[in-house]
Amino acid sequence: MRTVIGIAAAAIAMLVLAAPIGAGPPADGNGNQFVVVLEDTFSVNCGAAGMIELHVGGWFKGREFQGGGNRNIELIVFHIVLTYSNEDGATFGYLDIGPDHSSIDKDGNFILTVTGRPGGTNGSSLQGHWVFVFDAPPPAGNLISVTPHGNLGPTSDELACDALT
Repeated sequence: MRTVIGIAAAAIAMLVLAAPIGAGPPADGNGNQFVVVLEDTFSVNCGAAGMIELHVGGWFKGREFQGGGNRNIELIVFHIVLTYSNEDGATFGYLDIGPDHSSIDKDGNFILTVTGRPGGTNGSSLQGHWVFVFDAPPPAGNLISVTPHGNLGPTSDELACDALT
């Protein structure tokens, strides 16, 4: 199993390194889409093992849907690169790439499906997607249900702490 994980991690690392260094966010679709660029650095507490640094880079690109009778509200595609580093200069990379889709179901509930490697409120991350059902759009709506589809695992912070401390 560790061999498969190692091969997958190496393949992801090669894909990240193969991307042009100057590659920026996608175009805005002649103004009918929005693009948000992410670029920030945070400290991550690894408990007794100490602190590591997290650099978040990437972008969100979204489109809002218009028109009467359209159950689709919004589609956001995200490309987030998390790069963790310790004081010795060692790094650990984690990619979260995929779409978030908002819609209204036949009962009038607001549905948010988050696909990729999203982090969860229960302290784990998921390779697959979460389906959140609200009785109205957030922030006013109440959460009715949360359903994970895929493989639950440790968060990116936990993986990075294990790898770098």
